Amino acid sequence: MKKHIIALLMFLVFLALGVFAVYFVVFRYDRPEKDLKLALDGMMTRNGEVAGRYMDFASFDRLGGEGAIRDSLMRDFSYEVTGIDSKDKTHATATINVSNRDIETLYGNFVVDAYQFVISEAYRSESERLSNEDLRRTIDEMLMEDLADKEVHLRPREIQVEMTRADKTWFIDFDQADFDAIYGGYLTAHENAQTLLGDMSGQALVNVENAYASNIDDADHVLRNAVHFIIDDLWNGVLCNIVSCINAGTDRQGNDYDLEQGLKQLDAMMTEKVTYDVYIGNLSEIEYGTIKSGWKNLSDILSKLVQEIKAAEPKPVDYDYMPDTSKFEAAMDQFSDLIYQSNAVVSETESETE
Repeated sequence: MKKHIIALLMFLVFLALGVFAVYFVVFRYDRPEKDLKLALDGMMTRNGEVAGRYMDFASFDRLGGEGAIRDSLMRDFSYEVTGIDSKDKTHATATINVSNRDIETLYGNFVVDAYQFVISEAYRSESERLSNEDLRRTIDEMLMEDLADKEVHLRPREIQVEMTRADKTWFIDFDQADFDAIYGGYLTAHENAQTLLGDMSGQALVNVENAYASNIDDADHVLRNAVHFIIDDLWNGVLCNIVSCINAGTDRQGNDYDLEQGLKQLDAMMTEKVTYDVYIGNLSEIEYGTIKSGWKNLSDILSKLVQEIKAAEPKPVDYDYMPDTSKFEAAMDQFSDLIYQSNAVVSETESETE
């Protein structure tokens, strides 16, 4: 009888230990993930009251801009907690896969559109130019239009965050790089845009005036510069090397090549291209209609090619991606032929007269 009682007591002891073990696992290990998910869900729905218990929601909200722009950034956000490494009872490291629209690419499209719009104001008289308030409102509307683009791929990222427990609550230490990944690269793109667009109050108008002050009325000169820019600077100087590196790991001459730096140079070239977009777009339709059509076709094909390359996030010797430049090369040759005719740049009106 005593043996049965002892056995029963031992069973109860082991059962109690088992319950304690389950309790320990649930509240010691699962609790960090629970608080982390509450924080991420609160970020996703912009619920600061919930998310603010577990993280610095005010900074996250402030970095995301204002109004409709801010709200649109989390429209396609999703996440998966893939692991939590609990160092002790009060410290843990969480690994999270986050995914959002490639806001950096979308914002890059906006920068090109906005820069072109702002520069185009340089061709207006002072009485026709928009006020700073109207300029900002128009640019905000352009941003919302570009952010609404549904064709852009999702941008997955892995982040690691430190977690600290205090008063039975786990606080997640997201830094700005984490917020940038969650926002799909918006913070990086926004910072880059500030350099280009200044304060968006019309200061960028000086760019065109400085660039073409000496030859603003010399269309032949600018068009020849456009050919030189596309063929020598952009194609031979940058894009060829990028394509070669993706294919073979070197530049077109077989030398070591920094692909990341090359892509940054390509961004700078695309910014310069916008100046030609505006200038050529404002030429007389009667005199330069064919040339304007040729440039627009070339410019559109180039923009799509660059967007494709950036969205693919290529690597040296990338077996999964190879950009097709054939359409761009054909359009480049066609535009060059339009400019360098037998009589250099000849207006269509003059050609008909001859």
